Amino acid sequence: MKKENFTKDDIKDLREQARQMNPAIKVINLNQLSLDDHSVTNKTVMFDSTPVRVTDGFMRNLANILNVNIKLEKNLRADEEVGQDMFAHLLNALKTFSSRKRVPTVTLVADKQNGIFTNVVSGNFARISNEGLFDIAEQLLEENNDLQMIDCNISKTIPDVSMKLLAPNPHKLVNNNDEVFNFGLTLSNSAVNTFVGDFVYRLVCSNGMMGLKSENNFKLSDIGTQGLLDMRTHLNQASKRGFMPTDFEANVSTAQRIEASFSEVERAWNFVKRQINCLEDQRDRIEASILFKYFPGYFGTLDKMKRHNIQMKDMDPKQKQMIPSGMKMWELINNITFLGSNHIGIEFLNTDELLVYGGKLMTKDADLKYASYLFLK
Repeated sequence: MKKENFTKDDIKDLREQARQMNPAIKVINLNQLSLDDHSVTNKTVMFDSTPVRVTDGFMRNLANILNVNIKLEKNLRADEEVGQDMFAHLLNALKTFSSRKRVPTVTLVADKQNGIFTNVVSGNFARISNEGLFDIAEQLLEENNDLQMIDCNISKTIPDVSMKLLAPNPHKLVNNNDEVFNFGLTLSNSAVNTFVGDFVYRLVCSNGMMGLKSENNFKLSDIGTQGLLDMRTHLNQASKRGFMPTDFEANVSTAQRIEASFSEVERAWNFVKRQINCLEDQRDRIEASILFKYFPGYFGTLDKMKRHNIQMKDMDPKQKQMIPSGMKMWELINNITFLGSNHIGIEFLNTDELLVYGGKLMTKDADLKYASYLFLK
């Protein structure tokens, strides 16, 4: 749900919706969970001898807790003939083995409305309630008069909540009046964690950007006093710098100057391609349209390679990292974030993921950052 500004009544209504989506939490002994021969096929586990539906993510996390190799887990679950039964027996055996000296505890996360276990977590559960997340948002809005809520999403099937708070005061880059930005925060609850992240809004083309640097992001370590104090400290520091991510101007300057490598363009395109949500008979046409318009460096580099009789299949990843694409990093970043911020008639699975990818691109050590040193003699 996006708006230019949410009223207090809007926030009150959203708070109530989010309250109803709070997950149920229960700390149990791992011995209380078991799988039978049909668990993988039917997506169920036995909890104290009672079958309960689970998500795919629950099964993956349970396997991870028991140290099952990811590749092995995928292969066993994909084999409907014998692999799925073997997977269930493997988890039961590992659970019994891990309990020989002590009975480990895990946290179950459940969707109360749909009667399904959505997650299982070992160690600390570090998520405040959805109402608590709204408390933090409202406190920030009161303490910073120029801050506005511009987006809030409440999942209807899993206990995820996210919101974006934006400070409307424009910030111009030094020596560049054409680039104007607003800064803000993202607040989110996943099934098991609470996060605070950055958010940048580029006014020139209405692009958003998230996940710019690890220092700007905060993950709650626990729901005790210290964890909440650490979150408060992080929010106060962000407020003092006007919510501008650290090193933002330097990162923009670098991205505008450095050319993206073919490897960076290819990886970005593959990421965007996986986010496209369309019918399979339309996929080729849609992918070609996006690739041609937003990733010109891809085709341009292929043309250069063809002129030099170089086949892409013969190149390893390191070689691709040394080929300039003809696109500046800034152009690549803005094209990705444009797709995540604007409606172009094509649906994506998660537009925020595109904004995060763009933000990470801007702070990564670009492949060609030191390419000029190749010409030193």
